Amino acid sequence: MCMNEPGDQADKTANSALALGDYLLGFDEYEVDASYPNARRLLTGSLFVCHAGADFHKIIELIAFPVLTDRFGDGYFLHNRKSGGSQDYKVLVRAALHWCDKFVVVVSQNVEGHEWVRAELDWLYRHAKPLIVCLLEDIRASKVHPKLAEGLQLWQNEQRESIVDFRQSALDGQAHLASLLDKQLTLRPYPRFPGGPP
Repeated sequence: MCMNEPGDQADKTANSALALGDYLLGFDEYEVDASYPNARRLLTGSLFVCHAGADFHKIIELIAFPVLTDRFGDGYFLHNRKSGGSQDYKVLVRAALHWCDKFVVVVSQNVEGHEWVRAELDWLYRHAKPLIVCLLEDIRASKVHPKLAEGLQLWQNEQRESIVDFRQSALDGQAHLASLLDKQLTLRPYPRFPGGPP
């Protein structure tokens, strides 16, 4: 599952992700409020889904509708493949990372060499955020992020609970992810849904 990548491509992805990572560190909440007035209310204490845009429809089918909607309503952050180009939207991604306190990364072959996924993971690891890894396919994890590769190797040896395997059974993966999120929601409830303020 974990293979080394050619050095030139690895350096290019890492350098590009580093530049994005520096961008993600900066944060002006009032700038976000001006462009997305409901974002803070919906995302504070919610879930950020880190993923490749090419997996959007698969995530909706496998993860969002079966697991996330019951727990977060429409308040979790899952970007659409076509929505990430504008500067305003990049500002929203940055804000979502700061406001959310629950994080999932969806891992497929589409995230290999993906600079935004790498930058978001850099941010999460740098801030020591709790992270659930949803594994959809076998991957070369070193092409995604070195700490992800390290975590998957430990999981293979120890069956780490925070890694959810969808490769053999979608139903088992959904049940495992639901259990992990329910534990997080017990510790850090999402105030907007259900029963939270409108």
